[in-house]
Amino acid sequence: MKRTEKCLETRRVYSTAYCPFAITGVHRAVAADVECTGPYDIGHGYQGWLVNAPNGQTRVAEAETGGFIADSISAARRDVAAGDPAEQAVIIEKGHVAAKSAKLVDTDEFWKVLHMEAPAEAAIQAAKEAK
Repeated sequence: MKRTEKCLETRRVYSTAYCPFAITGVHRAVAADVECTGPYDIGHGYQGWLVNAPNGQTRVAEAETGGFIADSISAARRDVAAGDPAEQAVIIEKGHVAAKSAKLVDTDEFWKVLHMEAPAEAAIQAAKEAK
């Protein structure tokens, strides 16, 4: 039976972030366990989970890999509908590799390196860095 109701779950998601001191380069995959709502059908058999960042922005994590793919469910659906299924399958395979190599960090650090932390926290951090 296909589940049609949306629920809140903690899921592992990842994205790439600027890491200035990473030996292997300045951008690397980082992951965290965050609360998501879903799953949502985004087309071509794929599902996405909606993630709300502390600063109010949203991201959609592809359900198999946890990788961020869009800013909204509607944008994810448009991108999937416009894409080539064969290319999307390759992207998902690459996503599995990236997810496995992602550095797991705590939730606060995850949002911080993505510059998506709560506005008050961002202002405090910017003031510290300005000194």
